[in-house]
Amino acid sequence: MARYKTSEVPQGRPGYTKEAMENLCEECRQYAEKDTSLTIEGFALSKRLVPSWANNLAEDYPEFKQAYEYCRFMVGKRREEGALKKSMSETLVVRTMPLYNKEFKDYMYTMAKLNSESEKTINFIAAKRPDLLEKEEESAS
Repeated sequence: MARYKTSEVPQGRPGYTKEAMENLCEECRQYAEKDTSLTIEGFALSKRLVPSWANNLAEDYPEFKQAYEYCRFMVGKRREEGALKKSMSETLVVRTMPLYNKEFKDYMYTMAKLNSESEKTINFIAAKRPDLLEKEEESAS
């Protein structure tokens, strides 16, 4: 949800005309489509601005939010393909993928939660019935 209506941009913050915003959205989409664009932060940095500028802009302007989300997805897709082709570090891509792909972020959260719950169950069993774990270890040998 936008923090301000476009006509109510606070003093000290730049307002954008419709034409300027359309141009900015187009620049964002063009950045997304460049093969050399490997981070979402790169768009703001290419404008000599801090990355939080783009996040704030996305909150204030729905049309920019859509362009920035497209950029985020395209950069994430490029990074994933780079890892699959071994041209990028797989470890780095996996660790940062939640920044680029909401479904992957949700999946990782779910897996971490399930893993944590399983670990709690094992610890509970170990504390209450260590003999059960010993039998399981013996049968695995």
